[in-house]
Amino acid sequence: EVVWERNTVWRDMIANERMVNAVGVQSPDLETMPGQPVGVLKPRRITNTQKQLLRICACTALFAVAWAVPLFDGAEQQRCWAMLIYVSLLWATESLPLHVTAMLVPLLTVMLGVMRSPTKTHSQLGAGDASKAVFSAMFSSVIMLLLGGFALAAALSKHDIARIIASWVLAKAGSNPRTVLLANMLVATFASMWISNVAAPVLCFSLIRPILRTLPANSTFAPCLIIGIALASNVGGMASPISSPQNIIAINTMFPTPSWFQWFAVSIPVCIACDLGIWLLLLLVYRPNKTTPAIHQARFTSERLTRRQIYVCIVTIATILLWCFESSLSFIFGDMGIVAVIPLVLLFGFPKVLSKEDFNNFLWTVVMLAMGGIALGRAVDSSGLLHELATHIEHV
Repeated sequence: EVVWERNTVWRDMIANERMVNAVGVQSPDLETMPGQPVGVLKPRRITNTQKQLLRICACTALFAVAWAVPLFDGAEQQRCWAMLIYVSLLWATESLPLHVTAMLVPLLTVMLGVMRSPTKTHSQLGAGDASKAVFSAMFSSVIMLLLGGFALAAALSKHDIARIIASWVLAKAGSNPRTVLLANMLVATFASMWISNVAAPVLCFSLIRPILRTLPANSTFAPCLIIGIALASNVGGMASPISSPQNIIAINTMFPTPSWFQWFAVSIPVCIACDLGIWLLLLLVYRPNKTTPAIHQARFTSERLTRRQIYVCIVTIATILLWCFESSLSFIFGDMGIVAVIPLVLLFGFPKVLSKEDFNNFLWTVVMLAMGGIALGRAVDSSGLLHELATHIEHV
């Protein structure tokens, strides 16, 4: 508990430090050079703000070029192409924060008039109808799935359920470095399926600290174990539909929508194969058994689950089962996004499970980024640009 709380506080301190650095305190443009008499000044340097403005201007210039060079017959398609280039460049160069660029998408979509009527005439939508269309697309079942996944991850992490499960697994791993490495990687992958792939390695690192403290000075097992956990956490980001936002967006785009069983049938074998490949590569590069014949076996102290922890487990398992059988229960819920409302109500409505502060700590920047991506996809589809690009690719 002490180690877990210490790592949590440390992570919060790092986040606060990054927020302070993000303010971007600039030094004066002209300063006296060290060791030189007064009056000899440093040459003027470009500040971070000026670099940002230069990147924005360059992206805007390319946006104007993409608009001016005719590549498509339809006016909506040409404008949408220019908007797609502009937004992609802003995201790639991070001239603006990613979520700010995402919020810019509906503004550009309406002002540039890229939305067309879904009828056969394909006439351009007016500003009012385009606004309703783009906003209705942004808040969809994808966003509710994100929020439901965030709620489950917050509850599992806050009430130490993920830590208890991980500790039990690692206690069964034994003292062989190869087995311990593989067990930690599988725990990191499993944790990343339900909590974020940022919180999962923090959890695993707090559990392996007793192992790291007992290693010999010349041991190569420490870097091998740390890299293995980091890579396995990334692998876990594709294991379940709620482990990463891109998974939810992909499911929402596919027609017919795949069930959770279908997703698991593909993702879990792929993740296991990736973990085994990473494990073999790490053993080949670091050869931990040569420098560390045996390690101190982790201990698991059994503890009685509280009523609140049992409640969180029941809500989590019930929600996952409803997601898995959603196709059979569509006549009741209609969509997986409606199922995601259940954990939000049960976890935030029950006293002391999740609080308002936990809700405020959701990754809202990720939510806005997903909403912007959905709006951009809707604009590309509505303008006819998607059909034109697919036709060009097909002919090539």
